[in-house]
Amino acid sequence: MTTKSDPTAFDAVDGEDPDYFIRFLDARLTIEGELQVKRLIAGLLDAQPGHLVLDVGAGTGADTEELAGRVGPNGRVIGLDISASMLAEAKRRTAGTELPLEFVEGDAGALDFADASFDRCRGERILMAMEDPARAVQELVRVTKPEGLVVLSELDASTIFLNSSNQPLVDRLLGSFSSQLKSPYVGRRLHRLMLEAGLDDVRCAPTVIQNSVRFMRLVFTAQLKQLVDEGSATRAEVDAFWAELEDGERAGWLCSGVVCFTVVGQKS
Repeated sequence: MTTKSDPTAFDAVDGEDPDYFIRFLDARLTIEGELQVKRLIAGLLDAQPGHLVLDVGAGTGADTEELAGRVGPNGRVIGLDISASMLAEAKRRTAGTELPLEFVEGDAGALDFADASFDRCRGERILMAMEDPARAVQELVRVTKPEGLVVLSELDASTIFLNSSNQPLVDRLLGSFSSQLKSPYVGRRLHRLMLEAGLDDVRCAPTVIQNSVRFMRLVFTAQLKQLVDEGSATRAEVDAFWAELEDGERAGWLCSGVVCFTVVGQKS
C-alpha cells in the first residue's frame, strides 16, 4: 500500500504512516506562530484547578499533559483521538506521570460522554479532516456543562500564502492540497458554527502563522511529487520553487504561512 505523507490525511493516520504525523505535530512546535496559537487557546480556555476538561484531537498528548498540570489533582483531563497510533504515542510520552489525565479513542462527531460532562472542551485542527464539522461542534457543546467554555482552533486553506514567483505552480499546489481536505474552508465558518450550535459570547481571534521552509517541506513535498507524477508540474519547477523559498528565508523575505482562526464560546 502506498502511504500518504501529508497533513490532508489526518482522518486516516492509522492507515497511512503514523510516524509522519507524529513528526508533523512535533515540527509544529518549532514554529513561533503555532506556539502563539497554543498560548491563545490556553488563555481563552481558562482551565482552572478542579476542572474536568476534554481535549479532542489529542495527538501526541502534549496539550492534554499541559492542561492536566493546570487542573491539578482535583481535576481531570481526557485526551481523545480517533487514531490508535496517536493514542499509543501519547500514552508512551506521558507514561509514569502523576498528572490527572487519560487517553481514550473516539470520534469527535459521536462523543461517548453524557450531556454536560465537562467544564471545558478544546479542539485544535480537527474539523478540516471531517465531512460534517457542524456535527462535531454540536457534540462538543452537548458534553459541555452550563457556563462551561468551548475553544476550537482551525486553519482555512484559502488563507495559505506562499511567497513564490511561480504563481501558477502555487495555484496548482494549493488547489490540490485543498481538494484533499474534507472541510478545507472551515476556519472562516468556525465562528458561525459555534453560534449555530447554541454558544453565547462567541469571539474569534485570527492569528497569522509564518512557517519555515523546513516545515513547509514537511507539508507540501508529497503534494508536489503528486503534481510531478501527474504531469501538472516538472521536477525543475519544483526544485526552483524550493530554491526560491530557501533564498527568501536566508534574505528575510520568506513571508509564507496561513491564517488560524481560534474561537471561544460559552454554554448558557
